[in-house]
Amino acid sequence: MSTGTLDIANYSASLPGSGNSYTISSVQGIKDMLGFADNPAYTFTLANNLTLSAGLFIPYLAGTFDGGNYTISGFNLSGGSKIGLIGVAASSATIKNVVLTGGIVSGGSYVGALVGVNNGSISNSSSSNGTVSGSGYDVGGLVGLNNYSASITNSFANGSVTGSLPSVSGVGGLVGRNYGTVNSSHASGSVSGSYGVGGLVGFSGGGSINNSYVSSSTVVGDTNVGGLTGGNNGTLSNSHYDIDGVSINGGTAA
Repeated sequence: MSTGTLDIANYSASLPGSGNSYTISSVQGIKDMLGFADNPAYTFTLANNLTLSAGLFIPYLAGTFDGGNYTISGFNLSGGSKIGLIGVAASSATIKNVVLTGGIVSGGSYVGALVGVNNGSISNSSSSNGTVSGSGYDVGGLVGLNNYSASITNSFANGSVTGSLPSVSGVGGLVGRNYGTVNSSHASGSVSGSYGVGGLVGFSGGGSINNSYVSSSTVVGDTNVGGLTGGNNGTLSNSHYDIDGVSINGGTAA
């Protein structure tokens, strides 16, 4: 039996476009882009509000995903690690203008509403009223792990974030663990875990957090618990949590 190479031109009904830029207006378009999401040359732009079917996500993205500020709802994932709307964003990936609402994501390690593991660039994106939980490392309201050289800019998350690993976990309202940069971003909602629990970032193992804040949150943990971060080995600049709006219940605040 002969096999052929996928040709994006054959999917013009669900992925209209030309050159390297394609438009997504339906759930079928999300499904069809999965065969091409590993190509760093491609740009996919949302052109409609979408309600996703349970279990549908983009495991790996190497190109650009532009949400166009349209709303993605009905997002429901359960099981596995490196999960979110996008499981892993490559260093070449650009994610922007994505608006998630009411998503439910439950997994193991590297769990976030938008991205499980971010190696690329995220900007102008958000998750509202989401519920994110993980039984392993690095669980965040928007991103599980923001890796070395990765960035998150002008983005936010609010909702509920829970990590259940009874050791070094990294649970944060925006990011579970940060080695990259977080700029001009914020979080609110409830965050709970055991070790390394923060209203914005669970652990910042390096990199930087700049011009970012937590407005209102309940942060609960056992050890290394803080309104902004549960632990920080990087740099903080002009970042804070609202002492009147954030409740901290647990071990040493950071």
